[in-house]
Amino acid sequence: VAAVLGAAGNALFVHLPLIFALGVAVGYARKSDGSTALAALIGYLVFDGVSTALSPYVLGKPAEGQRQNKRNFRSLWIIRINAAARDNGITYGKFISGLKLKGITLDRKVLAHLALHEPEAFKKLVETVKG
Repeated sequence: VAAVLGAAGNALFVHLPLIFALGVAVGYARKSDGSTALAALIGYLVFDGVSTALSPYVLGKPAEGQRQNKRNFRSLWIIRINAAARDNGITYGKFISGLKLKGITLDRKVLAHLALHEPEAFKKLVETVKG
C-alpha cells in the first residue's frame, strides 16, 4: 500500500515541469476554463503512476527477490539431503535416483526436513533405496 501511495504522490513531483508548462499554456488560452485540462492531466499521471506500481502484483510475476529466495531454499535442502545421505553411506545422486526408481515421491523440502529432524526415518528411506 505504501508503494502505491508513494508512486501516486511521486507522479506529480516527477512531472512538475510538464504540469507547470501546461498550466501556463492553458492560462493564456482564450477559453478561461483550463482547469478541466489540468485536472485531466493530473488524473492521468496519477493513474499511470499507480498502474506502474501495481503491475508486478496484478500480473502475478514474482519479484526477483522471491525467485532468488526459492533458489536459495532449494540449494539448502539439497545440501542437507546430501549430508544426511553421505552419513548413511550413499551419494545424493544415487539416493534421489533410487527414490525415483522405487516410486517414492517425496519432494526435497520434505526430505530435508526428515534428514534434519527425523534421522531414523531418513535412514529407513536410505535402506529402502539401497535394498
